Amino acid sequence: MSAFEAVISTVAAVATVIGLPVAFLALRRTPNGKYSPKRTAATFRQVRRELKSVYDRGRLESVANKAQRKYLLVEDVPLLVKPGWIAEAPLRLDAVRPDWKTPEKAKQDADFEPALEFASRCLAGSGQLGNTYHKVIKLLERPDERLFFNGSSFRLLDVAVGQESESSEKFPVTLTFTAGWYFDALDTTDVLGYETAALGLSPRRLDHWRKMRGPYRRWLGDPFNLQKRCAIPGVNTLTIRLGEPAPTFILHERNLQNATSQGVTHVAPAGEFQPRDQSTLASIVDLDLWNNITREYAEELLGLSEARDQPPGLRLNARLDEVASALDDARARRDIDVWYLGVGLDPLTWKPEILTVAVFKPDVFDTIFRDIVTENDEGKLMFPDAGSTRMTPFTEDNVKPSFRDRLLPAGAACLELAWRYRGEMGIRD
Repeated sequence: MSAFEAVISTVAAVATVIGLPVAFLALRRTPNGKYSPKRTAATFRQVRRELKSVYDRGRLESVANKAQRKYLLVEDVPLLVKPGWIAEAPLRLDAVRPDWKTPEKAKQDADFEPALEFASRCLAGSGQLGNTYHKVIKLLERPDERLFFNGSSFRLLDVAVGQESESSEKFPVTLTFTAGWYFDALDTTDVLGYETAALGLSPRRLDHWRKMRGPYRRWLGDPFNLQKRCAIPGVNTLTIRLGEPAPTFILHERNLQNATSQGVTHVAPAGEFQPRDQSTLASIVDLDLWNNITREYAEELLGLSEARDQPPGLRLNARLDEVASALDDARARRDIDVWYLGVGLDPLTWKPEILTVAVFKPDVFDTIFRDIVTENDEGKLMFPDAGSTRMTPFTEDNVKPSFRDRLLPAGAACLELAWRYRGEMGIRD
């Protein structure tokens, strides 16, 4: 054994005794200057465990909030925003104009090349395992391919407040999108969470960790510059059923089979903003937030196969059509009111999150979701009473403190704003 190897062995033994993460040692190169695939895999798994642990993720989010407090412009809303991004009062979803920018595929690929290069540096020499975040996840974690594939998606480019459209019609909010792909979002946006978690494992880098100063995040610079990376927004909908003695709402606990945001609690339904057919490039034809929400209702509350043509074998069926039609008809009759609350960035990953609320009349909810499930592909719905599908009362005691330690920031924002604007949305506590 060389002197160098002896030193490394001694350090490893001491680190184990005093509790330093073994994964930190995996960041070191071997004597020949190359990264060890075994050590690299250990590092990656350790960092991913940090992201999957509800406790550790909460700690990371707390660091992200403190380091970026200048962007937390709305009290008790844990999302990074620009002025006007959170609506001063709830808006009907029809007041939000989705705009479309035709993508230039060759230019888009070129735009992402610098981001992919910088992002790959925070994967601890994972070139021997894969040079992008999604490749290493796929190799080491083998996620369910029904949920983890490179689906076509809508990439957010801009959020504009109070601008006129080409037809001179003024919309309170215009969201501009182009085509994107899910793996590009993982590799250029979600990887920011990995970078920060990795910094926290190194005693020498704790100051960078506290200040959120990973090299990739520093290179991106402005969190609101959506041109340098692929930022696919989540569409998050808090579902509220009116009724006596109090309105009720539902939350969803995500399981460990998901590639991101495992083990946390979130509003339901929620999902990436994606076209119906994720096997082809996203286009203006499917650019509709409500259609996205209806598909998520079918998947998360009724457990139906995802309403898309990818992966092969999953096709729209009569039940899905029935659910979509029932939701459309109820919304047209105003038996469902759908509200837009705003958009913000997750502080840890800088992922955009669109915040909405759907308020159901009780008989309509009970009819459409008569077969509501307790579990779906991504986790389980949360009901306060075992063996019952009665939802959680929408009261201050339940909304304010109860779930906050496990909620994703976007879910916490939905609950906070819904409670704040409950009167404007016709929700009486």
